[in-house]
Amino acid sequence: MRLIILTNTATTLLTLACLGLGASLWWSQQAQQKPLALTQQYLELSQQIEQQLLKPLNHYLNSGNALEHANALQASEQLRQQAQLLPSKLHSQLLPSLSELERFSREELLAAGKLAGDPQALLQQAERELDHALMALNAYAEEGQSQRYQPLLLQAQHRLQQLSLARQRYVQQPSAALAQSLNQALQQLQQQAQRIEQLPLLQVSQRSASAQDDFASLMGLSRDTSSTQHNPGDDLKRQLLSLTARYTRELTRTEQLIQQRQSLANALNERVEQLQASVAALRPLIDQSNQASQQQVQSLQLASLLLILLSAIFVDRLLRKLTHLLRRLAPMLSQWAAGDISQPILTAAKTSELQSVERSLNQLRDYLSGLIGTLHQQSVAIADSSEALRQLNSGLQQGAQHQADDTRDIRDALTQMESALQQVADDANTAAGASQTGQQAASTGQNVVSRTLNELRQLAQGVEDSASTLSHLIDASQNIGQVLTVIRSVAEQTNLLALNAAIEAARAGEYGRGFAVVAEEVRSLSQRTAQATEEIQALIEHLQASSQTTQQQMNAQAQLASHMRQSAEQAEHALVTIVSAMHTTHERINRIAAQTQQQSGTVSGIRANGQRIYSQGRDNLELISQGQAQGERLAHLGSELQSRVTAFKVA
Repeated sequence: MRLIILTNTATTLLTLACLGLGASLWWSQQAQQKPLALTQQYLELSQQIEQQLLKPLNHYLNSGNALEHANALQASEQLRQQAQLLPSKLHSQLLPSLSELERFSREELLAAGKLAGDPQALLQQAERELDHALMALNAYAEEGQSQRYQPLLLQAQHRLQQLSLARQRYVQQPSAALAQSLNQALQQLQQQAQRIEQLPLLQVSQRSASAQDDFASLMGLSRDTSSTQHNPGDDLKRQLLSLTARYTRELTRTEQLIQQRQSLANALNERVEQLQASVAALRPLIDQSNQASQQQVQSLQLASLLLILLSAIFVDRLLRKLTHLLRRLAPMLSQWAAGDISQPILTAAKTSELQSVERSLNQLRDYLSGLIGTLHQQSVAIADSSEALRQLNSGLQQGAQHQADDTRDIRDALTQMESALQQVADDANTAAGASQTGQQAASTGQNVVSRTLNELRQLAQGVEDSASTLSHLIDASQNIGQVLTVIRSVAEQTNLLALNAAIEAARAGEYGRGFAVVAEEVRSLSQRTAQATEEIQALIEHLQASSQTTQQQMNAQAQLASHMRQSAEQAEHALVTIVSAMHTTHERINRIAAQTQQQSGTVSGIRANGQRIYSQGRDNLELISQGQAQGERLAHLGSELQSRVTAFKVA
């Protein structure tokens, strides 16, 4: 027998059990929904009968509103349609009472609208008219000043109040006792009215006017009128008796209306009770349907549980067989795990799958036996190779260590050389900076000397110009002296002329007095002119002396400026030579610094290469160390593998 058949059978049984259980659950849910739906319909039907049918009918009976009657008939039709949706058994039980109520509502209850309204309205109107008539009689008695009318009128009003109270109690709660009490109150009021009617008339008259032509009187065209006197007591008494008689008729009609309404209400209540009884009778039928559905659900669930139980028993027996087989197989596999594979596996299984497992395990045993033999041979070879590899790695590690030490020394020497070249490069850069600073200072000095030379040239030219101007000034002062000599001679001649004029004026006497005054003024003017000329002459002489001294100094300054210009030109030539030499020195120092920097970079590259060689040497040394460690580990693993392989037991 195949194991797959057994497992498929167990799976099929479990699947069928699950499907059966699911189907039973689904069917039970569907079966439960039907009674629940019936219960829901029953509750909705009861509520609709109460809210949509009974309430409108009662409102119609009390108010006579035709709309309420129409709503009730419409609700009855809807209830009939809903009742047809029920099962036939429930429908047949509910339909007769519902049809009877609908027929009663369409025929007999329809006439109740005519009886609706307030049945005591006419009685109340009659009571008000009676009260008005009694008040009119009271006014009639007061006008006639009669004492016999007052007690009877008071008693009549009291009887009227009793009648009104009895009427209210009867209308609120109709009964034979209250009807009898109401009739007694009415009889007492009628008796009181008859007593009042028997009283004599009073001496009270009332004027009444009549016209010959009513139309003309109405139009105001006739003026002929006549008036008659009559006693109003007769009219008031007849009115009182008439009102009591009308009240009797209205009371009889009201009693009939109340009795008719009461009978219709009783008939409606009977039919409503029948309908409610029919609806209540549906409840046991619905409960029976629920019980039947529950019994069917329980039966289906019990069958599903039995199927699940059978499947579980079958699976349990199958698992017990497999467990027994595995218990027999476990000790043999434990021996294999311990390294003893000398014994084959014998399970005596009857299923093809387990027999296939047995054959596969025995094939695995044969394969492991051959593999262990091969591993034993290979482990010996691995152990020998591992030992040779360990010795080779040891020698390689020593050589790599020496190489790393030499590389470290080269790296240190290159580092020192790089530091020295860097120092030389720094000094060259410093000298280049200093030479550049000196070159800039020399250039600045050359510029200053050039500007000074230009200023000295301008100064020498200015001194020469000033000396020339001063020479012209001396010449001009000499010319001024000559002019002053002429002015002095003119002043002397003017003084002589003025003196002669004064003499002539003195000779002329009175006639020459004015001329003498003029001559005196001219003489004084010539004297002042002579004095001013002498002062100017003195100033010019002083100016000429100062100008000559200044001319001598200016000549000396011009010679000095000429010497300074020559010296400045020589200094300028010397500074040009110095600047050129410093520029050449600066260029050479820059070339030295650049070459030194290049050498320093080259040494840095060599040092970096040495550092990389040293790092690679260290890495190689570490790798060689790791290789040596792995070789030792491999040798250890080879020996351990050999010991493990020798632990296996093969046939």
